[in-house]
Amino acid sequence: MITTRQLDAFRAVMRHGTVTEAAELLNLTQPAVSKLIAGLERETQLTLFQRVRKRLVPTAEGEQFFLEAERMVLGLEALQRVAEELRTMRSGRLSLVAMPALGQRYLPRLVARFLKAHPDAEVSLHVHGSQIVNQWVAGQQVDLGLSLLNIEHPSVLKRTLCRVEAVAALPPGHPLAEREHLTPADFAGEPFIAFTRDTRIRHAIDQVFEAADVDRVQRVETYISEAACSFVAEGMGVSLVDPLTAAAFVAEGSIVSRPFSPAMPYQIRLLRPRHHAPSKLGAAFEAFLDDAVPEFLKKAGIRLFS
Repeated sequence: MITTRQLDAFRAVMRHGTVTEAAELLNLTQPAVSKLIAGLERETQLTLFQRVRKRLVPTAEGEQFFLEAERMVLGLEALQRVAEELRTMRSGRLSLVAMPALGQRYLPRLVARFLKAHPDAEVSLHVHGSQIVNQWVAGQQVDLGLSLLNIEHPSVLKRTLCRVEAVAALPPGHPLAEREHLTPADFAGEPFIAFTRDTRIRHAIDQVFEAADVDRVQRVETYISEAACSFVAEGMGVSLVDPLTAAAFVAEGSIVSRPFSPAMPYQIRLLRPRHHAPSKLGAAFEAFLDDAVPEFLKKAGIRLFS
């Protein structure tokens, strides 16, 4: 059976080129390293090195075996890291994943506030689209997720953290930007950036315009608000998007936003993996978000849906 000591000796020789350097690295004698290499060759029934002028020169088989050994060792090291994370999860580590609208601008500030009250805690924040957020939580890969997309999955526990009102997204200089408040009638005949037909927000927006008997020119469909705002910034049309994403583009000067009525809510959902027992730190962070997120968004000028 191949032993870890044999692999260590083999990898050391391959990396450093000589038995002497490998022995120094492993704190072994040169004969001990040579014995381990010989034992590995017996176990594998391969000639891993050629003996050339008292040096070990890797054979083609040795080079290939080294690549596979490296992959295996890296995999074991990854497993050790996973085990460490699982072992310490209840002792001050928290893994979060959030959609860009919240994760890039707002959540880092909230995490900073939380860590001031928990100076021994460690937080890992990942930022991905809401679809990836939902997948990560369903896969039990993180402690908490924040998403704008609904999810129905047996492995996910969800609740609404708060609801925000959709806003109109307009290119800078657009005639509608001169108005303080927009309604469906203002969009009549306007090129409109719509969401794809498989999204709930698409159906909600369509119902509002159908009820107002207003026709739009739907030129482009997209799945997320980030893309809709990018199309608006390129002058492709106007749209209705979540206010968090709009705020980021407004801050860059690439779009302008205006309140829209009737109010249409976006739900910011807090997701938790059902099969991943929450840590005390995770429970404390959830309680913190319940109060901090609505308060923070209000201060940022984002209207909450009541």
